[in-house]
Amino acid sequence: MEKNRKKLPYRKNCEGYFFDNKGNVLAQDTNRGFVKFPGGGVDKNEGPEQALIREAFEETGLITEGKLRKLGAIKFDWSKSWAKTKK
Repeated sequence: MEKNRKKLPYRKNCEGYFFDNKGNVLAQDTNRGFVKFPGGGVDKNEGPEQALIREAFEETGLITEGKLRKLGAIKFDWSKSWAKTKK
């Protein structure tokens, strides 16, 4: 594991929580004891809001209506070998 975690590369990601007209949270049941929400990496020259709209459409076909609201931000420190993506 990397000793100086501050030197590890970071990639911005987004994750969305969407609701139906009745206020129910929409999520994919994985049948493995957890649920999955749309999201993924934020591309260069793209904001988190645009990335979430794109990811939600790519993963679910959802065309978002209404305003997006930022709930917060989390920063994870992973070992260098954890991320298998070149981005």
